[in-house]
Amino acid sequence: MIHAIYLQRVPKGLWTLVSVSESAETALKDKRMSLEAAKKSGKDQAKTAIRTFETTWFLPETLAEVEENERLLYN
Repeated sequence: MIHAIYLQRVPKGLWTLVSVSESAETALKDKRMSLEAAKKSGKDQAKTAIRTFETTWFLPETLAEVEENERLLYN
């Protein structure tokens, strides 16, 4: 499984791909670090999410919505 980390800088904005990982532990770390970096740069309403894909063939750069299911990280 491939874990893609997405960042939304403004409410109701597009989710942008910021990192990709095969490891659930690394994905969670990247999620936390991306959120911290966004908040340091003045984006206080930023959000991060992880979306899991079966393959790297379809990893969209931007998404309108991200449905996060953290249970998939530990299967």
